[in-house]
Amino acid sequence: MSFIYNGMQILRRGTTNSGTLGGFFTFGGNEIFGISNNHVLANFGFCEVGDFICRAGSDIVVGSLQCWVKLDLSQPNYLDIALFKLAPDVKPYWRMPFSHNSSPGNIRLAEEGESVYMVANNGSIKTGIINQLFTDEDLNVDLNGNNLRFLGLTEVLSTSGIPFSVQGESGSLVFGSNNDLLGILMGSSKNNSSLSYYVPFIHQNLGICAVYPNIRVWNPAKNYS
Repeated sequence: MSFIYNGMQILRRGTTNSGTLGGFFTFGGNEIFGISNNHVLANFGFCEVGDFICRAGSDIVVGSLQCWVKLDLSQPNYLDIALFKLAPDVKPYWRMPFSHNSSPGNIRLAEEGESVYMVANNGSIKTGIINQLFTDEDLNVDLNGNNLRFLGLTEVLSTSGIPFSVQGESGSLVFGSNNDLLGILMGSSKNNSSLSYYVPFIHQNLGICAVYPNIRVWNPAKNYS
């Protein structure tokens, strides 16, 4: 049995650009799904359902690609997400910014000025504040050599003296102070390393929960029999 956790680096077999396993979700059934970015797992659609997702730096299969939101090279985008189904021989667990909770709290909308947290690949905790709740102008983002435009992202200003996110951390989840889930990290600003951007779970009809209305946070206390 293989143990996997949020903050672990993953990639799609046959590719070299690794990202981060953000966390675990269900759709009301017994199957568990991991979340990351399209540009990490789905390669802008140059992929197939069932492609193996592996732990970075190894051939250990942790799941199979299931679905993703298409990225458009010509129009503004709002989401950069992909989901994979966990392999039956892996056991997931959560690493939380605040260890007194073993799993996340609620999915909710952040507030401007709120402190936020991210579990880095090495297990350390990065901190920031919400600088802008929803970007209202096109943000040009370079993803694996492709220039894409995004709207409606949440901007995070680092407060820890180091960048809130670095290369390889795309796909990480962003947490609030009660371990609530706010969104999934997409990347940092090329012009200002203290700024990072995440895709919010809740944003009118454009958030992750709007695209997948039945998505639920996987809670080991409730979902393990």
